[in-house]
Amino acid sequence: TYSHSHLPYIFPFIHSSIHPFIRVSLSGISSGISSGISAHCRPSLLVYRDGTTMSASSPQSSKGSPSRLQALKAAKKAALKAGGGSPHGSPSSEIVRDPFEKALEAKSVIHGNTGLMVDGAMRLHRNPWDAEHIESPERLAVVEARIREWGLWDRCIMSPARLATPAEIERVHTAQHWAQLEALGQQSVESIRQTCQQQFQTIYMNEDSMRAARLAAGGFIDLVQAISQGRWQNGMALVRPPGHHAMKAEANGFCLLNTVAIAAQDALHRDPHKKILIVDFDVHHGQGTQQLFYEDPRVLFMSMHRYESGEFCPHLRESQFDYIGQLAGQGFNVNIPLNEKHLHDVDYLNIFHQIVLPLAYEFEPSLVLVSAGFDAALGCPEGEMCLTPPVFGHMVQSLMSLAYGNVAVLLEGGYFLESLADGAAFALKALLGDDPVRLGPMDPLNESVFESILNVISAHRDHWTMFPVQEEYNISDYDPSTSEDCHEPLILYRGDSYLEARALNMGKTEPEDCYAKHTPEKHAELMAQLTEIRKTYPNETLTSGGMDIKRVALTFDELMTRHSNLEEPNHPERPGRVLNIYKSHDKFGLLDRSNLTHLPSRRATAEEIFLCHDAAHYEAMSQIPEKTQDELESLAGSFDSIYMNPDTFDCALLSCGNLLNVVDAVMDGRAKKGVAIIRPPGHHAESDEPCGFCLFNNVAIAAKYAIEYQQAKRVLILDWDVHHGNGIQNMFYDNPNVLYISLHRFDNGTFFPSRMDANYDYCGENQGEGFNINIPWNGAGMGDPEYSLALFNIILPVGYEFNPDLVLISAGFDAAQGDPLGKCCVTPEMYGHFVHHLQRLAQGRVIVALEGGYNLNSIALSMTMCTKALLGDPLPPVSILKRPKTSAVESIRNVMRTHARYWDSLKFGLKKVPDSFEELKVQAYSSPTKKVTQQIPIDMSKSPHGAKFESLYIPSEYGHFSDCHTVNTISSSAHSSDGIQLVDSKRRPDGGDSLASNFLTTSLGNLQLDNSTSEATRTSPSRTDYYPFQFGNNNYSSPSVNTITKTVRTNSSCAVVDTTKKTDEPSS
Repeated sequence: TYSHSHLPYIFPFIHSSIHPFIRVSLSGISSGISSGISAHCRPSLLVYRDGTTMSASSPQSSKGSPSRLQALKAAKKAALKAGGGSPHGSPSSEIVRDPFEKALEAKSVIHGNTGLMVDGAMRLHRNPWDAEHIESPERLAVVEARIREWGLWDRCIMSPARLATPAEIERVHTAQHWAQLEALGQQSVESIRQTCQQQFQTIYMNEDSMRAARLAAGGFIDLVQAISQGRWQNGMALVRPPGHHAMKAEANGFCLLNTVAIAAQDALHRDPHKKILIVDFDVHHGQGTQQLFYEDPRVLFMSMHRYESGEFCPHLRESQFDYIGQLAGQGFNVNIPLNEKHLHDVDYLNIFHQIVLPLAYEFEPSLVLVSAGFDAALGCPEGEMCLTPPVFGHMVQSLMSLAYGNVAVLLEGGYFLESLADGAAFALKALLGDDPVRLGPMDPLNESVFESILNVISAHRDHWTMFPVQEEYNISDYDPSTSEDCHEPLILYRGDSYLEARALNMGKTEPEDCYAKHTPEKHAELMAQLTEIRKTYPNETLTSGGMDIKRVALTFDELMTRHSNLEEPNHPERPGRVLNIYKSHDKFGLLDRSNLTHLPSRRATAEEIFLCHDAAHYEAMSQIPEKTQDELESLAGSFDSIYMNPDTFDCALLSCGNLLNVVDAVMDGRAKKGVAIIRPPGHHAESDEPCGFCLFNNVAIAAKYAIEYQQAKRVLILDWDVHHGNGIQNMFYDNPNVLYISLHRFDNGTFFPSRMDANYDYCGENQGEGFNINIPWNGAGMGDPEYSLALFNIILPVGYEFNPDLVLISAGFDAAQGDPLGKCCVTPEMYGHFVHHLQRLAQGRVIVALEGGYNLNSIALSMTMCTKALLGDPLPPVSILKRPKTSAVESIRNVMRTHARYWDSLKFGLKKVPDSFEELKVQAYSSPTKKVTQQIPIDMSKSPHGAKFESLYIPSEYGHFSDCHTVNTISSSAHSSDGIQLVDSKRRPDGGDSLASNFLTTSLGNLQLDNSTSEATRTSPSRTDYYPFQFGNNNYSSPSVNTITKTVRTNSSCAVVDTTKKTDEPSS
């Protein structure tokens, strides 16, 4: 079952030689073909008609990592070779399924139960010769008490613990290892003490220790299994002893058995094709987990840990960033070493946005395991970091966007009891679906963390596609004295002396030398700091929450459908837009959900309209009902892309008033977030005139209303409509209280509204300078890779820095797959993921307000996915199967360079990274490296404000396809009169492999080709086409979601190309 995002790569597979290949499930797409495409190469089974199976790919085991294109070619050849011919001796049809299948399959997926695994027997594990040891039974006691205090205990399903079996343990550890520990626990206290000090590093035991460790492992295995089988949505295991330091044949660092590794191996044993992400944010490096999966591409292990060039425990060289895995696992081990202490929330959030989330989305795991150490929290004597407890909820909530929310959190370290209790409770609240607590103003990003992140990107960019933002420099031409904008990764290790000293002192170390402790004075000081942080916890956050409260407020009024174009009934901005969205919500069962409340409808008042519009504009619009239709058409013709009928004014008031009702509900606390299914849209409307289907600027008025009447101090507006929201920008261009971020097609000023002030270098003015961020796309075909790049590199980092009280989304869905105007390919699930992550801001106060979007199927599913995200439902995974477009990467770079002076988290775009990390490592070992300083001038020159090209919102060609509002992308046949022919796509004329480097996207009159290095676009500066040429003779007026209604029959590997293209235009 193929998703539309897979078609560019899979198109050449539609071939008679592979027609026995009958079905790959959605999980199979990620586990099979995507493994070849993304060079993750994990084994996957392809199921054929005759019942036989074939491994789609196998791990590469040679030195170095094969390029992604090589892996893609290998997967293609293997599939073609294994496919053979038709068993019936004749060509067969390949069925390409609906590109919206992921969204449709999510219809019945809602947030499930959260499992909680606790067992009092694990408190019996204690140090018999050191009663003050920091890894104490009290750790579990305080966490359990906090969970009960905050009302979380009763909201969980209890998961019983059990003893892990020998077979389960021996999938990770040697039989001798755990048998030795079992026997050791039965000896005298003095014998145990001597053995632990002489043979292990920072280990203690008593007679109950191995039972506790086996209960932890067995219980976590069952918790993970329940999540994998769908019995629970997610879960948390409160266990001790911790486990991530334990190695195959050695106990280490308070850890006897590696609990997370045992559970991961058990999951892989049950399903060898599972892909597991392990995120370890314990302040110590989980070297045991790293070693156990270092060659396994099925497990992506990411660890962020204090390192200080090896001076921090465990003092290992292998904890450095250049240890990236080996053989088939190369690229699947990600160390993020932190070389300073006293780091803050902003540092960890940037690690997540720059590294963890981009790699996790590209890896597309089916299960997420979290080694949750809370020793980076404020007060922990081991970590000496300054993370606030709520940030752990933010990190866990971000990971819940993966793997349909199948996340299992395992307690590791954390030794300041109060911050440990709060941090663990916030992590559990995230699993239960509660909104994260606002973190408040962000500190500046630590310079050493900035360096560490760039180091990791340098080491891994050859293995992943989602690190394209930094430009490359040639290491052979690098001169530190002149290349100030070049980042030179510094590989520095100073841990040898610590390991030597440890070896010399083996058996001599006193107990208190194995860990850090605070003096009473220091403890009191840290408690005072934590008390101040606790004052920021909203009372309702600690006593309420969950999925059954009135979580989402929704508004819709069918009266808004009276606004229609009487002259052109099939105008794209037509009543069916909101009707289809509302019907989709009903079809998905969202309207009857207990945690959704329906708000009454109302009209905006003149006073409310005056918040953003001139009185003269309101007065002119208020006269609409009094005019004849001929007069209205004449009046509308004086504006840019506007139509009117006698009901237009009333509908515009309803559209704005309904959104204001949602703002009141969210800000008053009657709901936590909201959805406004409204029309006409608003973001193009200027203060003094309508524009681009918009009469009043709904979202701009809502932002002003929240500030004026609901005491909001800062409002973030994210506008993802494919057209630039010129009206919103102009209304807040000098206002520092509103941060406006717009993702839109720009096409170098030729895409509607065709104004140069939609470019990246228009940043705001006066006090509002830096609070206007345009992310302009220069071309069609932007999809999930490009939008995720913008989300993680710009939107979320800046959003956290801005720290809004409310997030308003100008939700136009005309960048969605199949939209006739936007001609982009964002999936419905990608919109849902945007909403999921934005709920980490503003205490979860997020409102989605409809703007544009003109394919009735794509807008319905896309907005439905947004509402499901607000309701807390797990979302279908986003598949990042191709490298972001070159022009999109350049746009992201331009935005980051321009705005780095205003937003500290954007300075990652200022640096270049080496083009060959391996060569750099050779040089690093042969000669001392020199650090370079960051100092790069930013060109802020602007084009004349308001400069505009003449272009149409709807080109004249739209009329020929007025009934084509479904997303059908392949018509029943290809006629020569349409200017197309079938050609061999196995090889490009230049000899390149078309599957490896090209994909096809349709745009009216031609097929655009993106080979990641060049993009063919139309040369006309004044007009673009909005619909594929195939629709010229069809009448697909059905609102169904069948996107490809016919099978594709071919006798050879072929693709459809346009033969009307001029010979002097770029071609494939």
